[in-house]
Amino acid sequence: ILWGVTDVLYKASFNKNDPLAYCKNFVWVGIVMALAGFVMSNWSDTLLDSIKMVKDDVLYLVPLCIVYAMALFFGLLGNKHLDASVVSTLENIDGALVAIVIYYYYLLTGYILPSYEFGVIDFIATVSIIIGVILIGRDEQALMRKEAHLQEDQKKHRLGALALFFPVLYTLIDVFSVAEIGGISGNSGIIDSADEVFIPAIDFFIFECAGIALISILIWLYLLIAKKQVYNPFQPEEFVRCSAATGETFGTMAFIF
Repeated sequence: ILWGVTDVLYKASFNKNDPLAYCKNFVWVGIVMALAGFVMSNWSDTLLDSIKMVKDDVLYLVPLCIVYAMALFFGLLGNKHLDASVVSTLENIDGALVAIVIYYYYLLTGYILPSYEFGVIDFIATVSIIIGVILIGRDEQALMRKEAHLQEDQKKHRLGALALFFPVLYTLIDVFSVAEIGGISGNSGIIDSADEVFIPAIDFFIFECAGIALISILIWLYLLIAKKQVYNPFQPEEFVRCSAATGETFGTMAFIF
């Protein structure tokens, strides 16, 4: 529910005359995530242990702190060119794709046997997702052709099916980051079965907040240095971005826990 509301708020915050609106949205996400991470760090009794656990292994540190932030950035970029319902649909197939990636990884590494149950319903669901993405791409391409006669600033579907690249990239980054760290375990932690690394969910959320906050600072500096825009996120008209970022943050918290 939170992420559904967030998608609508993201869409409402986009100004067609501002090509950098998605960057400003991310800055606000970083602000709210930084505050949430700071508050949660005061409730975590295991944060120092989790930091020690990942500090010597960049393969865990990067996915935990940075990768989801990158995925979120591409998701926001997708909102610039696509309807919120399309972006949300494509981003939320990541759970199914994670299951598929992990299944075939275990199959190829011999962790499970080919006889391991992968039933008709699983096959139908997988094919349905693939067909659905293709049909969405077809519709986006058709909408782009219908708008061919409009002026550039009036077009809503400038990229056609190519715009699907952004939410699909979000999904793929999210899939492989989740698959790499082993997924969310039944006892509310992040586990890698090979190395027996255990990170409580609250610490995972704090790491994710730190990664997003770091990327948002870099984006703010990009606006300042490269684009010569001094972006002040605390103006009254930025309230909708603040609301979207709040929904994003609490949605992420709910998802992790």
